Amino acid sequence: MNAVTLLFRVLLALSLFSAIPLLVSCSGGGTPPTAAELAAGAGGGDGGEDVPGPIELPGVPSNIILESTNPSPAVIGITGAGATESIILTFQIVDINNDPVTGAHVVDFEILHGGLNGGEKLNNVQAASVDSKVTTVFNSGIKAGTVQIRASLHSDPTMQTDVTVAITGGLPSGNAFGLSFGPLNIEGLITHGLTQEVRTDISDYFSNPVAPNVQVSFQTDYASVLATGTFASSDATASVFMSTVTTSPPDPEDGFVQVSAQTIGGNHSKVLALAVDPIDENIVYAGTDGGGVFKTTDAGTSWKIVGGPLKETGAAKFANLKGTIVRDLVIISNASEVIYAATDKGVFISTNGGENWSTITGRRRILADNLGVTTGFDVDPTNPTNGIGWQVFNFNNEFSGVRSRMKVLVGGVETTDFDFSGDGIFILDDFGGGHLDADLNVEVDYDAESSVPWPVYALAVNPDPADYDVNLGHAKTIWAGTYGDGVWKTVDGGRNWVRASTMANGQGVSFGKNVLSLAINSAAPTELLAGSDGDGLFKTVNGGTTWTKQTGTMAKPINETEVRSITLLPAAPVAMVWIAGKNGIHYSTDGGVTWNAPVTKITDTDPTNADARAIVRDDVDGTLYVASFGDVLDRSEPHGGVYKSVDNGVNWSKVADLPATTGAHALDSLAVVGQAGADLLYAGSEGRSVFKSLDSGGTWAAVNGNTPTNLNNTLFTTGEVMHSGHLQIDIVPLGASLQGMGLWSDGIYNTETVRFYVQVADWEHGNRLVGETTITISTDAGSSTSYDATLADGVYGGTDYPVSWQNDLDGDGEQGCLTVSVDGTPYGTHSQKLCYYMHGIFTVSPTSLDLTMAAGATSVAEAVSSSGGSDHHQFANVDPNGTIPSIGGLYVYTNPALSSGEVIQDTITVTDNFTGQSIDIPVTITKK
Repeated sequence: MNAVTLLFRVLLALSLFSAIPLLVSCSGGGTPPTAAELAAGAGGGDGGEDVPGPIELPGVPSNIILESTNPSPAVIGITGAGATESIILTFQIVDINNDPVTGAHVVDFEILHGGLNGGEKLNNVQAASVDSKVTTVFNSGIKAGTVQIRASLHSDPTMQTDVTVAITGGLPSGNAFGLSFGPLNIEGLITHGLTQEVRTDISDYFSNPVAPNVQVSFQTDYASVLATGTFASSDATASVFMSTVTTSPPDPEDGFVQVSAQTIGGNHSKVLALAVDPIDENIVYAGTDGGGVFKTTDAGTSWKIVGGPLKETGAAKFANLKGTIVRDLVIISNASEVIYAATDKGVFISTNGGENWSTITGRRRILADNLGVTTGFDVDPTNPTNGIGWQVFNFNNEFSGVRSRMKVLVGGVETTDFDFSGDGIFILDDFGGGHLDADLNVEVDYDAESSVPWPVYALAVNPDPADYDVNLGHAKTIWAGTYGDGVWKTVDGGRNWVRASTMANGQGVSFGKNVLSLAINSAAPTELLAGSDGDGLFKTVNGGTTWTKQTGTMAKPINETEVRSITLLPAAPVAMVWIAGKNGIHYSTDGGVTWNAPVTKITDTDPTNADARAIVRDDVDGTLYVASFGDVLDRSEPHGGVYKSVDNGVNWSKVADLPATTGAHALDSLAVVGQAGADLLYAGSEGRSVFKSLDSGGTWAAVNGNTPTNLNNTLFTTGEVMHSGHLQIDIVPLGASLQGMGLWSDGIYNTETVRFYVQVADWEHGNRLVGETTITISTDAGSSTSYDATLADGVYGGTDYPVSWQNDLDGDGEQGCLTVSVDGTPYGTHSQKLCYYMHGIFTVSPTSLDLTMAAGATSVAEAVSSSGGSDHHQFANVDPNGTIPSIGGLYVYTNPALSSGEVIQDTITVTDNFTGQSIDIPVTITKK
């Protein structure tokens, strides 16, 4: 440091602490330092000298500190969650003594590391201090987490301070609400007092942990459950609450406890589907994203949940809607009380206006399935070729295998004399008597579980009145569009489903797996259209047997891969088709051969309106309406809305905007009641709201009801946990290789092989046993398929153990037993036996006859007998002069003409009627 600089610093210090003015003059080539050099500690040296650090003096900026946050503490919510979305950050510039520094000093602001990449932003990135203070405003985005904001002095960026702002998530989303159980099997086959852990996971609409203090409550149809709790964040994407279920009486009939969790959703809760009763326009159903189905009978003045996950315990256990995310609702005009719902848990149907629901996919109980009527038969057990000992009924059914809960009733009386083979069920004779009466109804109760995967996004129902099944109370032919596995179809009301997603020959493309929409041509119900997510539009003219992709032509292509909604003008064949998707609206006038975009599009009024979610048609005058989904984050202007076309989709115009409530322009669903003149419209939006227009969209009013009869943001999720019972072992005879289906009452014939199935399950429920249970199957006579295995822990559904038991005895008959032993530590060892007489080897006595006819006699006789095999034998001889009863006994040879010393040969053949074995007994007759 040179002398000039040293002198300058001394005078500067004096001037700061006194009233002495600072007057500096330089000579001898010395140059006074600039203010910047003083602040940096420089002084005109040659660089080889020691350079001190910056000067920190009173009145000179020395630090930036956080003065306040508003709100405080620094916690805000994500945007659109209904919580505070912005925070005011006030900083202060201070000197070395932490005193405010006057003057205008420029401060820069930045979000460190880019923030959470969720759209976070600062209102201003630079400001000048006023009275030592400087302010910026930080705004959250759609991501939860922590963000650091840095304030630094523009003239010296090393003078800085950081502040951390916490961003909490929003309210729960129905799409991210679920239950899990672990393990599913309750240990030990103890009926009551067992506890099971239940995990509830939840996220908000943007996959964040939910906001603080969000509560969840639980309900079960059986057993008991921890009632309420508060979610806690588990990671960056979800919140969790752990509950417990305790088994308690009464016991569920099917062995499963349904658990329902309930919470409240946020502004992003939706109305995904709307359906208006075709008979009474005041009755409207609303399918929601986690709240099930709501119903109004007064055009929206009041609402109630009719499709909730739990109704009550006992007999009504199955009368509920377990699928809580409802994306499609269908009502057929000829049966308006029947509601078909596409849900996250499969397809559900209500036949009484939504009061009770039953699933036609997933696990369910089928009662009194009528297979037909018996024709009757009689069988002679000594001559099995005289008749057939069974009658076959078609039973092509997706069967769970839990036969301990299967009941076959013949004439209203349960029987165990049945067997399966291929697509048939064999009804046997009545316990081996060889007789079955005619004109008896054959009905089956059974557990079924279809292969239709979840979730189901769309439905199509055959509207032909001839397809309505009076016994079922609903249509027989239904198509289900799944998200993940294409289209499935049933033609028997849901008892059986087949995948109906095969492409026609020569298509060269695959069917779209993620189905978003279905439409059926009511004028030709085998003609359907299916819209997919990413693969465009598909068409079938044969009920789903084969499909073709609708691409249009090079001149008029279909410019849409995400088809969210379809409507058409019924005709045979269809010609006019309209689709709505992410690229707006397209229409065809020739059944899908060519496609057109509108001349006046819905995007002409606002480019953000390309995402069309629902399109409907007034069947009276052909007016078309479409609902578009607006920007979910920018609600400052009504982007989304309802549009109208009166010229078959060529030109579109926006009707009046819906009321400016939260989410009112993020529309997912639309319904029209067509009529001459003004149409009645219902629109479903975010915020779980329904809007109604009586004048074709000219004016709108929210029709959400009033608490407590309102359309609310309740969210549900459901799951099942097994409720164990006591041990049950079933040993059921299936077929015998010699006696046909079932066993006769006199045991197992020699050389015969008999098939059984062994069902080991918990009592009355038919559920598989828990892991580490040992099952041993053995026989003490003959030879058999043996098992000696330890079970792995399973989910549910019993297991059939097929057993073959062969009578290979080579001696006399004896009693034999098939024994099933089950050993499990919690409940000890149990066994079940099924015993039959095992017939001995087929023999005759005597093995030869040497008879002498006395002089003067005309006949000679000796007894012949047989045993073993089946013990059903046929006797015959060759020589007409000899006779023997067909069932054996006394052989008699009569011949008055026989001369003295003459020798005659005869043969007695003994045939087993069932085994087919035969033994010849040589006979020699000598005349004295």
